[in-house]
Amino acid sequence: MIFLHPLLLAGLSLAAIAPIVYFFVKRKKRHLRWAAFEILRRALQRRRKRVEKENLWQLVLRTLAIFLLALAISRPLIGPSASSEQLLVLIDGTYSMQALEDGVTRFEKAKKLAKARMEQAAAGSTFAVGRIDQQVELALNRMTGSVAEAVAAMEILKPTAVSVNLAGALPRLLPVIEELKPGKIAIVSDFNALGGQKELEQRLAALPPAVQVELIPVSTALATSNYSLTNLASDSGTVLMNRPVTFGVDVAYDGEAPIADFKLTLYFDDRPVDQLLLDLKPMQRTRAQFLLTFRDDRPHRVAVGGPSDALAVDNTAYAYVTPRPVLRIAALEGGKELAQASERELLFFESSFANLMQQQAVQIDRFGGASFPWGKLDEYAVVVLANYGEIGPAQGEALGHHVRRGGGLLFFPGDAVRKEDINAWAQRDPDLLPATIEGVEASEEGWGISVKTVGSPVLRFLKEDEAAGERIRFKRIAVLKPAEGASVLARLGGPGHPFGVSRGCGRGWTFFFGFTANRAWTEFPILPGYVAFSIRAVLEALGPPPKNDILPGETMVFALPPEMADQELALAAPQRAPVKVRAVFKDERTEVRYASTLEPGFYQLRRDETELTGQTVNIDGHDSELTPAAPSELAAVAQLSDRVSVAGEVGESRHAGLPISWPLVILAVLCVAGETWFSFKGRMR
Repeated sequence: MIFLHPLLLAGLSLAAIAPIVYFFVKRKKRHLRWAAFEILRRALQRRRKRVEKENLWQLVLRTLAIFLLALAISRPLIGPSASSEQLLVLIDGTYSMQALEDGVTRFEKAKKLAKARMEQAAAGSTFAVGRIDQQVELALNRMTGSVAEAVAAMEILKPTAVSVNLAGALPRLLPVIEELKPGKIAIVSDFNALGGQKELEQRLAALPPAVQVELIPVSTALATSNYSLTNLASDSGTVLMNRPVTFGVDVAYDGEAPIADFKLTLYFDDRPVDQLLLDLKPMQRTRAQFLLTFRDDRPHRVAVGGPSDALAVDNTAYAYVTPRPVLRIAALEGGKELAQASERELLFFESSFANLMQQQAVQIDRFGGASFPWGKLDEYAVVVLANYGEIGPAQGEALGHHVRRGGGLLFFPGDAVRKEDINAWAQRDPDLLPATIEGVEASEEGWGISVKTVGSPVLRFLKEDEAAGERIRFKRIAVLKPAEGASVLARLGGPGHPFGVSRGCGRGWTFFFGFTANRAWTEFPILPGYVAFSIRAVLEALGPPPKNDILPGETMVFALPPEMADQELALAAPQRAPVKVRAVFKDERTEVRYASTLEPGFYQLRRDETELTGQTVNIDGHDSELTPAAPSELAAVAQLSDRVSVAGEVGESRHAGLPISWPLVILAVLCVAGETWFSFKGRMR
């Protein structure tokens, strides 16, 4: 026999009260003899044995009733006893566990289920509790035999903005298993993302053979629909001052009914500046777009938010944007003997930026070979070589230094460019140039651009007008041989020669085109698409804008000037008090590192209440799929390994044996009834 509540057996001591009182507590008698009482005394002596026998029965019944009641409330079980467990309870902390169902988050439901599971464990079981997502965080890092202690430790656990499937989480268990050595791991989750069957099977097989895994589903149906906002970014990549920029955000909706007039609000430095109404269709993703113009080069916070729903934490998307100051371009013309042709080439290129130069967003400086500022290329964001091939070792080294430090290089060959000179340059610096020249081919009819081969944003305008690819004709083309790791922007129809090739080098990019803006080579410069091509080529040469966002759960790193080493700073976090951090000088640089459970939003590094320019990190969540795993899906996981089980209704008894509390209560009631009958019988005499 085992007892579910053995401490309540202390109530058995109450059964001893009645015998103690009966046998040891005697009232003092005072004998007073008088003649009339002698007659009664002799009559009572004749009934004495019968009364004492009835009193003894009353004592036995009272004592037995108390004994049975104390035994019943301790919940005894008879039959085979359940074995104790070394149980590690882990609650899913991923994004979807913050979804609301019946006014309560799934994470709070999981805590209640975890508590119920531990209360149902057999006597002698020990417990540890924690949270699991991309890592395991233990709230109680040792095994305890007290359910109350484990439940109290569990209260500190909070959900995160991390996303991971079950297969990805299982390897995180290995260090914890090595430390705590549990016999069973109970995972409480909505299991909205399980992972592939083969991956699950491999990860389960990698767990120690002695460890059992129990899956406890926290939800089986989604009560409300959800939408999420992600990937807020400039559609043009680099953001320039005084130029309207299109910001797009992905709106994913997984509801069953369409939503009309879904309102999104654009926030600029925490101020609402624009609104947009969308019609959302079930199970579709929509790209919403806003226009913004930046009037200065200071960092700005941009966010797009929508109304609250089942998962409120993914209803706002964030971006931290630092516009480029005036974009300076150094354009180098060809040799003196081709001055007129070169002027035409750069004139077409420069005219593409007329509006941006008028808005003071772009400045183009044109040079000849003798006046080009080779020693001051760091003052320019992009260098354009138009029909210029006189690149010696010194010039090539200057251009390589410029690109590796984050600058862009656009190269257009022409009649003044000899393939031997360019190929020699490529041999001296093979990482800089993405291609070599094999020769020049000509066609009277010309070749168009094969729109199907377009793989770069430089020619994005052709995706909107596929016929424009055929209207752009190239009578002459430099045949480029792409280098290893280079990307072909597009190919010409017919011979399939590359339209252009690009490749990153250091922190910058080089674009090598197969033509020049000379009408003897192509009519492209006089077509409308050339303006879009020129602007996009410059922006792409700048490379992707620096990313200030990281995935939830990653370590934030703030790079600081050396003089700020060992200074105490404050990290302003969303929905919490600022956290004190210290700048550390390590490996010849000063930085601040901070890792914690991250909520989406802006994290700003400050000194004396002043925000440090450029020291803001954006955290954005990604897991917005809320549909929990169906029972059949969990059953399929359990079939992958005989060490995996799916819990039934948590709350049902998990203990072996037959409960006998109610029979004991009935016997106690019968004892009370018998004692009452003896008392009534005695009074009736």
